[in-house]
Amino acid sequence: MEYNPNLNRLQGQLEAIEQMLSSTSDILMRTSLENRVAFLKQQMAEAEAQPPLDEARLDVWFSGKGVYGSQGISAVFMKDTMQALVGMIQSSTRDKVRKLKEEHKKATMPKGQFYVTALTHGSFGYELAYKDEQGALFDDPAIVESIRGTMNVIETATQSGADMDELIKEQPIRMVSNLKDLFTTLKKQGSTLRMESGSNALLLDTNHVSQGYDNVCLSDIIEKQEEIPAVFQGAFIESGKFEYTDAEGKLQHGNISEELSNDAIAQLNRDFSRRECKLQIIRRIVSYSSGKKKENVELMGIVGC
Repeated sequence: MEYNPNLNRLQGQLEAIEQMLSSTSDILMRTSLENRVAFLKQQMAEAEAQPPLDEARLDVWFSGKGVYGSQGISAVFMKDTMQALVGMIQSSTRDKVRKLKEEHKKATMPKGQFYVTALTHGSFGYELAYKDEQGALFDDPAIVESIRGTMNVIETATQSGADMDELIKEQPIRMVSNLKDLFTTLKKQGSTLRMESGSNALLLDTNHVSQGYDNVCLSDIIEKQEEIPAVFQGAFIESGKFEYTDAEGKLQHGNISEELSNDAIAQLNRDFSRRECKLQIIRRIVSYSSGKKKENVELMGIVGC
């Protein structure tokens, strides 16, 4: 089923205006609200005639202890869910760019970031939109595809009998780690999750969330912060990768933290390339049910020896 986000926003506005109209007896106020209702209905009719566009935008709604009906959302709950969702989308985008580069195709990471551009009502949540460095909505195809892919991963993880070994193998570890954080937060707060982006929609009730938690969070995913001695070989902004020589003289590879700006990465290259130093990393290890392990290192910063 296709969803039209513009139509959904207008419907939410219409319901709020009609509620105000039903509770006022002031003639001037009623006239103004009735005109607004007529205008919104006209816009809704126009929106119904237009196919929904896939945009670099994601609307989410929640229930449970993390929200206060349709009136508000816990700041901590909002931060935790937002960090997990944005982290998943960014991990997916970096992985797509890396794979394109391996195929000798031109590809660059989109230059922008996600902003909270609206609060969503009808339960409660928020809207995330990817904007470029000038603050304009940036419908980069890689971001649009990564949003859609992230929604698919979340949905797949909630299915009974899902092959989690295969899902984990296909995704970046950072994606899996954020997926685990998302289901942990949703389960803890007894929340449902509704997501819409362009023509794509997903609705998870508490049973889906519980199944997702069992599938993802009961797997063995270890995450720990470390500071390791190394020779820093360089970081590559476009691919989001870095290289270092470990204490045993072996060349190793890892991902650059999405929290490091391009300027910060360039500064690390200037200050530490080909030098002995201490890498501040997050090491993530996923153990599969088959007994195999997958390890990922993420660079958070560098300090001198």
